[in-house]
Amino acid sequence: MDRSVAKGFNFINETINDIDLETLKERLIKIFGYSAAIYLIYTTSKSILSTFFLIKRNREQCKNIPSPPGNWFFGTIAQFKDKEKVPEKVIKWSKKFNGLYWIQFGPSYIRVVVGKASLAKEIFMSNEPKDPKIYGFVRDWLGDGLLLSQGAKWFRNRRLLTPAFHYDILKPYAFVFNECANVLVDKWSKSIDDGKDNIEAFNDVGLMTLDSLLQCIFGEHTNCQLSKTTHPYLQAVERITFLTSRRITSVFSSIPFLYHLTPSGIKRFYHLYVLHSFTKGIISQKKKKLSNGKDDNGIGLTDQEIADEVDTFMFEGHDTTASGLSWCLYNLANNPEIQEKARREVLMIFEEKGSDNLEWDDLSKLSYLTRVIRESLRLSPPVPFVSRQVTEEKTLSNGQKINVGTPVSLSIFAIQRDEEEWPNPEIFDPDRHLKDSKNKRDPFAFVAFSAGPRNCIGQNFAMNEMKIVMAVLLKNFRFHKIDGKEPKMSFQLILKSLNGINLRIEKL
Repeated sequence: MDRSVAKGFNFINETINDIDLETLKERLIKIFGYSAAIYLIYTTSKSILSTFFLIKRNREQCKNIPSPPGNWFFGTIAQFKDKEKVPEKVIKWSKKFNGLYWIQFGPSYIRVVVGKASLAKEIFMSNEPKDPKIYGFVRDWLGDGLLLSQGAKWFRNRRLLTPAFHYDILKPYAFVFNECANVLVDKWSKSIDDGKDNIEAFNDVGLMTLDSLLQCIFGEHTNCQLSKTTHPYLQAVERITFLTSRRITSVFSSIPFLYHLTPSGIKRFYHLYVLHSFTKGIISQKKKKLSNGKDDNGIGLTDQEIADEVDTFMFEGHDTTASGLSWCLYNLANNPEIQEKARREVLMIFEEKGSDNLEWDDLSKLSYLTRVIRESLRLSPPVPFVSRQVTEEKTLSNGQKINVGTPVSLSIFAIQRDEEEWPNPEIFDPDRHLKDSKNKRDPFAFVAFSAGPRNCIGQNFAMNEMKIVMAVLLKNFRFHKIDGKEPKMSFQLILKSLNGINLRIEKL
């Protein structure tokens, strides 16, 4: 046996010695080149075939559903390049295609869009999971909190967190809302005294909602409203929402390993670090207050679950409310007669109380202001769309079937402008929300806080904060629009303005 092995090694050595090293090198290079070429041809062919079958499958999912014009490969992505025109296009398509159409962002992603209340009910009322593609773009930020979690975990955490939004828990927050609104009043009053009566509402209101949220959830007084510079958390949220919305409508940015190497991906990594550092810092100080809730097995939220829920509430609790309030101020500035009527109601309540602060029990008396806020949320919903993925075949009220696996976007922006439910939908009319008018509409015609089992858990918190803040601001200021600076609506993760929400304020 040993002799055989020795002979084998001798044969190999003799063979190697007989071959010129340069010749061997050339042969190896050729072999490597041929192998690389074959592998490249194979992977390219596989990719082309996969793309072809993916496009075919996606189109099959949307069989018999119309679509705006687009490219066979890139789909309708070009329609979304001009961000300023997207809201207008969404309404146009919803009208043209009777509230149901599909859009495509590159070969890998296609989704059905629903823009009518009568068609949306079947999706809203189901327990369908969130669309993993769209919401996957914010998972590295919000983790597995209520917004993104699915199934048993979502149900468990929703049940654990629901008591935190009970009436008795929310009632004392009225003091915080008053306090934070009055800080904003002092800030704007000083600005007017200094000769600066033009404001950009979104940034200032965003600081106010961040201030109130930190106090309500953590009891933290940060004085963030009085800072001379933009708060780093707000700055990071603004950049993350912008980068995410741009990434959603980009073919190549949706590929993770490529995106993380781009300048946008690197910036996103930095902003995520800022966001997570901020929330981890406040959690470490108030951890005990968050971990008291336990499920049926006596198990509370883990550290990671707490972090995910805090990141979710910090975003949804301050940015969406800031959007709602800022657009409401603009809508009132654009409708001065309605603004005056709302102010008269507010002043009457304050006069009856003989106090500068509203209490929780006063909010039910603000009936007209409540309708004003709801009408503003109808025209300017802070969350312009939500997305689900169908796990069971659905048949909509028009008979159209939605296949398993199809992503569906519910266009809140279009649903709340549906002419069948809202005659003259672009007119700002708070009396649409009187009880008699509401009873004539489809229950899913107003879905600013979403609807069904996955509706917004914090909607009462948000509505009552908006009522108090709007009442305090209307008591102290009159708001005017600035000609030539009308806001340009932009669908990011929330409804924003590309050029800010600029108003002229007058002290009363």
